Amino acid sequence: MNRQKQPQKQKDDTPSDWLEHLPTVFLWLLLFLLLLGIGAAIAWNVQPFIEMTSLIAKSVDQGAVESFLGKIPVIGDLLLWIGGGIIVITGSVWFIISQALELAPTLMTSSDKHTLRMINAITQSVGLEVHQSDHTDLVWLKNTYNNRLIASVSFFRTCRTVVLTMEAAICWITHPPVAGSPLDFILYLCTGQFDKINWGNVALTISLLFLIECLVKISLKTLKHIQGFE
Repeated sequence: MNRQKQPQKQKDDTPSDWLEHLPTVFLWLLLFLLLLGIGAAIAWNVQPFIEMTSLIAKSVDQGAVESFLGKIPVIGDLLLWIGGGIIVITGSVWFIISQALELAPTLMTSSDKHTLRMINAITQSVGLEVHQSDHTDLVWLKNTYNNRLIASVSFFRTCRTVVLTMEAAICWITHPPVAGSPLDFILYLCTGQFDKINWGNVALTISLLFLIECLVKISLKTLKHIQGFE
């Protein structure tokens, strides 16, 4: 006699099944905490930009600015009504643009596939041949075209260096670690006069220069691992 096939029981969610998903759960939790950390770092690091914007605004003739804005219909009245909020908005926008330029190289290489595509595009691109008889302007145009891809990468890397230098200068102006010049700061470090150093401002400077970028890099790596588990 043929045995009747018994219907297979549906697989229950046993503890062993949940254990298989624990690495993903922990990674999602880590990613969530990293995003919270990035948000907190942004709220802290934007302060030097807002204070720098306030210092610049104080050096400008307020009467002349108000007179100029008063002549602009609607928009000028709105800006005058916002008042001090303009400083916060301007400083925040300045900070966002700076962070975008600083993070551009990291985001450009966040995906291995995208990085490989950029490398292939640069190495396999067919350049225009430059002849000795070419006009100087034509040679410049051809070289610009031939180097357009690598030039974009170099541009963002240069921007990152400029932004880091600017951020260090802004922090030194708005939140100096010592009452003096950078040489005084180095002197205090070398001679062990740590009590003369404002370590809170040192922490803010380090945070502005490196914290968000480090958190973004870790977040991208965590996201890669999550996608690998899925």
